Amino acid sequence: MAAPCAWEITTGCCDCWDTFDPGLQANAIAWATEILAALSGRQYGVCPITVRPCQRVVAQTYRTYGVWTDSDYAVGVGPNWIPFIGVDGAWRNCGCAGWCSCAPTSQVWLPGPVNGVAEVRVNNVIVPADEYRVDIANDGHFWLVGEKGRVWPECQSFDEPAAGTTNTFTVTYGRGKEVPAAGKIAAGALACEYAKLCRGDDCVLSPQATSITRDGVTYTIMSQDDVISRGQTGIASVDLWLRSVNPNQLASRPRVWSPDMGTPRMTVVA
Repeated sequence: MAAPCAWEITTGCCDCWDTFDPGLQANAIAWATEILAALSGRQYGVCPITVRPCQRVVAQTYRTYGVWTDSDYAVGVGPNWIPFIGVDGAWRNCGCAGWCSCAPTSQVWLPGPVNGVAEVRVNNVIVPADEYRVDIANDGHFWLVGEKGRVWPECQSFDEPAAGTTNTFTVTYGRGKEVPAAGKIAAGALACEYAKLCRGDDCVLSPQATSITRDGVTYTIMSQDDVISRGQTGIASVDLWLRSVNPNQLASRPRVWSPDMGTPRMTVVA
């Protein structure tokens, strides 16, 4: 698994954070965010990616139930079954109010979640931002929709580099969900304890005994192995956040794959 992208931390609860050298801070942030990304089911973190998609051609898909129509909607007189040919000669598959199988003229699927489109290029020319938008369809997929007559290439030449000027099409955007404020606080708390551990200070990540006796009172502490096996860190505030966002300890977000929808080629080096 790759390291999480764009996972900021909040260290307001770590009074000694500024006393750690920058190298230790960087290591603590990397360690804490990767651990929390895994334990939270890899739900968060926005990664910049560039994909080279192909347009999904919009085809009419007709329903199999009948809808009563009159001559204002269909050719002929009397009841008709949809789909039907309208007075303008175009096929229609619209029936009951509010529902229709129509789709945008030109759209391409983007692997989501989509968190802001940075740039769209066709033949290495930047497409104005007012000529496209991102929609979320009822199926939960993210679509880059052309506006103002913009039509995406139906296909492109993958023999050309992504920055080529002949028959190329790229979309650069942020993929993923932003880390919530509580997640940034949790990451800051975990990074703080890791930095303390590395510097030799007392911290909750230090090896734990399972039983301690003080003043005649015996305390039993969960061992670090038990903490890890439960998908926890041993820090109450951090584990409370993990429990709230990943109560079933899932390893990753559930995904649905359809053989009818190919995955756009991802560009590593443009």
